[in-house]
Parts: sequence; structure tokens; C-alpha cells
Amino acid sequence: MSLQRIKVWADGRTEPAIESGTAVILIQNREVEVGKITLEEDDYGSISIEHPINFDELNQEALDAVKQQPELLESQTSVIVICPLPIASKMCWSE
Repeated sequence: MSLQRIKVWADGRTEPAIESGTAVILIQNREVEVGKITLEEDDYGSISIEHPINFDELNQEALDAVKQQPELLESQTSVIVICPLPIASKMCWSE
């Protein structure tokens, strides 16, 4: 399974174009975090990543998926990829 990278531009555009609420994995400093991306509708193109309440257990699954492409963990810049559906479907947003 190849993870699809998402480029985020300074004006808030993404490549490929994704919708706010898309499940993602943030990879930085050899660590991973699952969440959903929020594309703010402001003048600055701001984005944020909201983390599910069960992120601790899902982060390990995400790390296992990312380890299939070790170059992502070695990147000197932050990387965002679309979260695989088997992990995304387990995200819980409220208790």
C-alpha cells in the first residue's frame, strides 16, 4: 500500500485537492500522528489537524503503515499523507 503525499501551499491549497475533514497522517521528526485536516476559510490559508480521542492506539497503526515507506520517516521536512481507510475508519471524535 503506497501512502499518497499531500502538498500544502502557503495559500492553503493542497495537491492533490482534498476536502476539509480528510483523514491524514502527519509525519515529522520520525513520529506520526493521525487526525483530520481542517482547511480554514481565512485570508491566510491556515490549516490545522484535529486528533481523534483514540489517537494513541491509532498512532501505532499509522507508524506501522508509514514504516512500509521508510523515506517518509527520514524526511527532513514534515510530511502529510492521506490516512489509509482501515485506520481512518477507527477514528473516534467524541466520548
